[in-house]
This record gives sequence, C-alpha cells and structure tokens, in this order.
Amino acid sequence: MTSSPHSPTRTSFLAVWLAAGLLAACLVLVSLPLFAVLVGQPAWAPINATTHIIQGPEAALAGGFDAARTGLGAAINAAACFFWASVATLGAGLLSRGRTGTARGWIAGFGTAALAGVVDYVLLPAALRPGWEHSLPALWVAMGFVMLGLGLSLGLSLGLRGDVSARHRGSAQPEPAATVPPPAQSPAQPVVDTRLDAMRHPEPGVIDERQSRIDPAGRVTEDPNDPMGATTKQPGRIGDEAETGRDTPEVRVAGRKQMSNPPRHWTPTDEESDESFPASDPPANY
Repeated sequence: MTSSPHSPTRTSFLAVWLAAGLLAACLVLVSLPLFAVLVGQPAWAPINATTHIIQGPEAALAGGFDAARTGLGAAINAAACFFWASVATLGAGLLSRGRTGTARGWIAGFGTAALAGVVDYVLLPAALRPGWEHSLPALWVAMGFVMLGLGLSLGLSLGLRGDVSARHRGSAQPEPAATVPPPAQSPAQPVVDTRLDAMRHPEPGVIDERQSRIDPAGRVTEDPNDPMGATTKQPGRIGDEAETGRDTPEVRVAGRKQMSNPPRHWTPTDEESDESFPASDPPANY
C-alpha cells in the first residue's frame, strides 16, 4: 500500500518528532519561569514542583534553584513534551488528506496540547500531575499548555514542510528528453549504368534497341507475329529441311507474301522489322 505524499515516512517521522519535541520543550521550560515571575513566585518554582511525582509533596514547595531538583524537573517536563510530540506527529499523519503541512502542524499541535491538558488535570490523579498548579494560577497553567501547543505546532509545520518538499523532489519524474526526429533521408537512388541507360532511353531519332529481337529464330522466345513458327528467317536447318540433311540453309525473303502461313494482322512496323533481318539494316523510310 502506498502512503500519501503528505504523510510522514518512517525516516521523516523521527525528524518531525524531534523538531516538535525540541521546540515544545524549549518554549515550556522558558515560559514557566517567566509566568512565575509575572505572578510574584520564584522563577524555578513551577519546574521544581514537577519533581513531586518522584520526591513527594514537599518538593512542590521548593522555589529556589537546585541543580538536582531543578534539573530533574526540567528533565520530566522535557520528556513529557517529547511524548506529546510523538502523539502530535502521529495525528498530523492522520490529517494528511486535503491539508498542507502547515495546516496539519497547527491543528495537530494545538489539538495535542488540549488533549495533554485534559489528561494531566482531568484524567490523572493529583500525584501524577505536572505540579504547575502549586505555584501558578489556573490561567497561567492553561498558558503553559498554550506554549506546549505553540511549540508542537511550529515544530510540526517546519518538519512536515521540509519532508513534503524532499519527497516531492525525490519522486519527481525527470522530464523526458526531447525526441529529435531523424533527418529525412532521400530514397536510395539505383546505380545506373550510363552506357546501358543510353541504350534503353535514347534521344529522339535513335532506335530503341529494346525493340530488336535477340532470338529471331524463335528457339528461346516466341514471335507474336508467327504463332506457327513458319516465318523464321534464321539460317540453319529449319522444319522439314532439317530432316533432309541438306547443309545449305534457307533464308526466307522478307515480306508477308513470302510466308507460307502469314499472320492475320500485319502492320508497316512489322514489315520494316521483317526487312531488317538478316542484314539488320534500318528500314528504307527511316
């Protein structure tokens, strides 16, 4: 199953979670001493009060800076911020459809902060609460959760925006290279023998030698003017004369009237062609 391009992947989840948790922890740990000063309490009292979860109720009354107690309180508050950052990051992934990274960050950030306030001061017993109420009025306790939401929202927005940009760059398909059409090729020209071509395509006034019969005796081809084979003028033993054994060949006189079986159709061209053999001279009217 493919994930939405806006939902964080396994690799980016860690980056988004770290960004949200770090910003939330910084804002909470900076704002709590400031709120305490504004209401006339020792600056470190809200942070020290968180250690009551481990050190008991008397720790909630310590207002001065103590490396062990103040450091432990800061660590507990920071751990809580990173826990809620994981919840906010998962919530941002569930809000991926139809929303940008910035919008999802703010919705998931402040939504998670509101959930944290309900869990810490409604669902949990007093022994497991943050302890801010020991040094801050309810309004400033609520402002502490607002700072938690602000830190989560900023971290989620920055982390998701960078993650979406990186994924779009990674998944962007390269533009196909422009297809260059091959150069137009002229049709292959046949190799022409100029001597033969001059014979096949003569100039005006030159006899086209394709019209000359190569086999006037009819031994290979058929003469269309002599279907019976009786008009040949080829010297040699022909017909019945070949059976007599005579060595003197017979050459027929040119002309249709000299044929024993003249063709039905006879044109002047046929007459001129018949006269051209065996001398192969051009006809008299050429």
